[in-house]
Amino acid sequence: MKVRDELGLTYGIHSSFPESGFADGPFVISVTIAPQNVAPAIDAALKIVNDYRDSGITPEELRDEQSSIIGGFKVGLATNAGMAAQLASAELFGLGVKHLDEFPNIIRAITKDQVDAAIRRYFHPQRATTVIAGDYKG
Repeated sequence: MKVRDELGLTYGIHSSFPESGFADGPFVISVTIAPQNVAPAIDAALKIVNDYRDSGITPEELRDEQSSIIGGFKVGLATNAGMAAQLASAELFGLGVKHLDEFPNIIRAITKDQVDAAIRRYFHPQRATTVIAGDYKG
């Protein structure tokens, strides 16, 4: 929100763990930026990650993310393909069919302290690799 809405540096920004199935995967921040905003947007995103490492998330951010994860999960179960994917994933990881019913409560039970500890343990912005694709001469 800060990089896009407050600072107006990007058309879109999101983060994810795209390769988190069986082992540790990368934490990725993807942005769509006008060439003149590349450096300030990268600086702003890294500052935010460092701020999270130093201060943690807010209780409101935790509630918003929990709601988003649970909502997305439920919407995904609305189709046969989505249901099949979740059942296959539960089987693959040995969680059992009951996991589909338990998942929302598992997400709701995550605490701010747990999230803050995970951020400190797994987010290392000083080791970030930056990749720029497109017309950029900077």
